[in-house]
Amino acid sequence: MSNFKSPEVKVNLSAEMLYAKLSNLNNLKDILPPEISDFQSTQDSCSFKMGGMPKITLVIAEKTPFSKIVLQAENSQIPFSLECNISQNGEN
Repeated sequence: MSNFKSPEVKVNLSAEMLYAKLSNLNNLKDILPPEISDFQSTQDSCSFKMGGMPKITLVIAEKTPFSKIVLQAENSQIPFSLECNISQNGEN
């Protein structure tokens, strides 16, 4: 399986506040790009469409308080996961 790494993103929130926001998938709608349509969510899962692609469904597969959230594609033609690592400013 391929591994893609995005650049580090700095936000003006504590690790605790960022974890609280991202670990509830109902909050994702506020940060998704406008190209996303048919967004539906619960606290632990979300689904949406993007462009001409089939619907994407993500579920929380793993949570480590204040440091890590892993989302995994469910029923996807291409299996993938997204890992969000959270650290305090200056930590890695």
